[in-house]
Amino acid sequence: MKRQNVRTLSLVVCTFTYLLIGAAVFDALESDTESKRWEVLSEDYHMIEIVIIENKPHKAGPQWKFAGAFYFATVVLAMIGYGHSTPVTVGGKAFCMAYAMVGIPLGLIMFQSIGAAVFSRYEGWSYFDSFYYCFVTLTTIGFGDYVALQNDQALTSKPGYVALSLVFILFGLAVVAASINLLVLRFMTM
Repeated sequence: MKRQNVRTLSLVVCTFTYLLIGAAVFDALESDTESKRWEVLSEDYHMIEIVIIENKPHKAGPQWKFAGAFYFATVVLAMIGYGHSTPVTVGGKAFCMAYAMVGIPLGLIMFQSIGAAVFSRYEGWSYFDSFYYCFVTLTTIGFGDYVALQNDQALTSKPGYVALSLVFILFGLAVVAASINLLVLRFMTM
């Protein structure tokens, strides 16, 4: 296996492992509190009726058992923040902040590494040059020294690669724009 492929696979495994660890910690920190809340609510039918009406997203079931916690960890890493569930314990909130500070950059680097591996393969660039292309593209610097889809009639002969490139660019720009927006908002609120 090429060194770049091993590096990319390692980042994917690392990010997935990070998600699994995050889900386990969120499960441990939040699950008992959620269970206790539901026990208290079950004592009063009227309270259950109010919770069911007001908490429609929780129709899916417990939000902090492992599957729900894994979903929450993924939402945090992807910077989506639906708000369907949020940590309520001090430990859960503290872990969420630390988890996001490490996980968001890890997710961005993993996403960029996967893009770099694809461009390295299809464009014949070195992995470093492909990573550089991804960085320059997603930060919208766009020097033009590396431009994908310009060789071997790629636009007409490789429709899958064209689609993957466009998804990478559009999704990547959205993620980077959201990250920059988040940083600016955090800076403005300080």
